[in-house]
Amino acid sequence: MSIDTVEQKEKLLLASITLNFVEDLEEFKEYQEYSAEEKGYKAILEYVADMIDDKIGVKTLEKIFQGNPSTTKTLISDKAFNAIFENELFSELSEKIYEGIQNNDKEIMNKVTNIIEHRIENKEFPKILEKMKKSENRHYALPMLLQNEQLLTKVLDYLPLTEKIFGSEDNLEVFCQVAERLELFKLVNDWEDWDNLEEFIKTTQTRNGFDSYCD
Repeated sequence: MSIDTVEQKEKLLLASITLNFVEDLEEFKEYQEYSAEEKGYKAILEYVADMIDDKIGVKTLEKIFQGNPSTTKTLISDKAFNAIFENELFSELSEKIYEGIQNNDKEIMNKVTNIIEHRIENKEFPKILEKMKKSENRHYALPMLLQNEQLLTKVLDYLPLTEKIFGSEDNLEVFCQVAERLELFKLVNDWEDWDNLEEFIKTTQTRNGFDSYCD
């Protein structure tokens, strides 16, 4: 079984469970109050479709809601997955669910288990759920990052620095020493006295007995 297939199964499970949790959202309950008729779970699908600007049709959302593969070759399309989780409300909901699964949150796990046992006929989901309890692969994180332009810009700005910090064990050790003395650097920054930083550190080193901090 390929890694892509495993990831698709996890994505389908997360999307399916998230859509089933929508009924608990206060925003959905308010939406339902203004609905002219009782539509059961179809009301959830119409609400989700409306929230994602109908990028995905109700029939496709129904398949995801029920845990059914999109086609024989694709369990869940990238278009469908991204359309759901690019929405901040559903992205935050999926994060809450995922963290609840990993932390074995009783309330969330009871609901997830109930959904899988009584609403979804996908027999793979119980096994995937066990794997997700130990997984660090948080599929909701990327859509959240991509929709936050300010955060994405900061990440890209500091990426070269991050790569340099973790480029070697020596770099990481120096970074840890700097991090431990971050307050000292803040003082230097407040004084706008970076030209005398080295002398300032040496003075502090001598006064406080720091070793091997600055050659």
